[in-house]
Amino acid sequence: MAILEELEPKEVAQEFYIGKTRVRIATDYCRPKEEVDGILQKIARDAQRAFAAQSARERLETDEAAAS
Repeated sequence: MAILEELEPKEVAQEFYIGKTRVRIATDYCRPKEEVDGILQKIARDAQRAFAAQSARERLETDEAAAS
C-alpha cells in the first residue's frame, strides 16, 4: 500500500521495545530550535481560530433554538 509506505519514517534515530510494543523515534520532522517558537505560535493561532469558530457556531445554534 502506497499510503502506508509514505507514513513509514525515513530516518529512525532509535528503535526499542516496551513490552511487546515497538517504539521508533524518527527524526524526519525534527526542526532546529530557532523554528520551534514560530511553529508553536502558528499552532496556537490556528487552534484559537478553530475554538472561536466553534464557539460562535454553538452560540448561533443556541440563539436559534431559543428564538423558535
